[in-house]
Amino acid sequence: MPFPHTRTHTIACTAALLLALGMLALHPDFPGSARAQPAQDPPADSVEPEEPECIVTLVDGGQMSGRLVAENDEGVTIRVGSVLTTFKTEEIDRLILVEPVLERYRRMRKAIGDDPERILMLAEWLMGERRYALALREVERVLELEPTNPRALEHKRLLEQQIRLLATAREHDAETDSEKRPSPIKPREFPVLSPEQINLIRVFEVDLANPPKMSVPRETVEKILTYYADAEQVPKTPEGREALFHKRADQILDLLFQLRARELYGDVRIEEDPEAMRRFRVDVHNAWLVRGCATNRCHGGVQAGRLYLKNTKSRSDATVYTNFLILDRYRTADGRPLIDYDQPGKSLLLELALPREISAYPHPPVNELGRERPWTPMIRSRDDARFRKTVAWIRSMYRPHPDYPIDYTPPRPVPEDTGEDTPRKPGTPR
Repeated sequence: MPFPHTRTHTIACTAALLLALGMLALHPDFPGSARAQPAQDPPADSVEPEEPECIVTLVDGGQMSGRLVAENDEGVTIRVGSVLTTFKTEEIDRLILVEPVLERYRRMRKAIGDDPERILMLAEWLMGERRYALALREVERVLELEPTNPRALEHKRLLEQQIRLLATAREHDAETDSEKRPSPIKPREFPVLSPEQINLIRVFEVDLANPPKMSVPRETVEKILTYYADAEQVPKTPEGREALFHKRADQILDLLFQLRARELYGDVRIEEDPEAMRRFRVDVHNAWLVRGCATNRCHGGVQAGRLYLKNTKSRSDATVYTNFLILDRYRTADGRPLIDYDQPGKSLLLELALPREISAYPHPPVNELGRERPWTPMIRSRDDARFRKTVAWIRSMYRPHPDYPIDYTPPRPVPEDTGEDTPRKPGTPR
């Protein structure tokens, strides 16, 4: 009989375990602290499931955790236990993919050391995550330390039974698949920006007058004092150098900008979207770009041409920032950019989204399998709220516009064919 795997059970167990382990790991006498030798990290004996763990944040402030089953232009479907729940696109504020279970397992295993009680807590968490083989390994570790531990003996019996049942079910499914189903065709992988590259864009787009949450490690301040000791912005006295360690993260970043210390920008960890990128995510990407331009029948499919956008996991940071960089670097055949940071209202991105009859740069005819099909504009007019909000987003981006030091080559699906706000004031080039 499978172990229970409800939303309340899983979230409660995970939260309690993480809190307990996090607090105990700080205690000097807790196994796994600086004084204790952590248990050796075992090799992973399973792969992450096809349905990654996620958190859906709704526009009304609610949240739900589960497994991401599907995501498309209409919304997302998540699995909580055996129950499927679908949220419409307009209900969703953000979709966050959670760190894989195996990564959390390795980190927690190192923290708990050889304490039988904590190992059992880890095993029970793995049972809730349906990682039965790993859970059995932890239970057997407890039995090596305490051969008569009644809780461990009961878990061992149940886990061995569960693993046998799953093995039998997999064998049956494999036979059925080989007899009745053709081999699946894997979709082409769309390369996305790494977390480090995403963080770097965030660094460049920070508005120091309205900074997002961020942190700067002490080591970065030490690098500033070492590498830029002769710069006039860097304090020379012992008191001034010590005071630098106590400055806010945004003040340290401001100093890095003044020094043009680009090699240290990536050390700054930006923990949320800067305001400009939040506007892009909400007012452009989620509002009309993905649902209109990046569909499978347009710039998100095999007929996309040179401008190819990612349309899966559309609310993840990887998709949002990858699509932004593609738009930012795209140039038309005559060399014009899609985004005009100097004259936002004249951006080709906007002109191509307007009805053809009022656009200064009409969207070209759309062909599908050799036939011209109707094209639906994403923005009705220059008075449309989407037009005004997109202009406001472009104005909020940092100027002069930086050339992000990111190495990224967008994919090509087919061979290449011949709200108004006060704009951000220009700053020092970054």
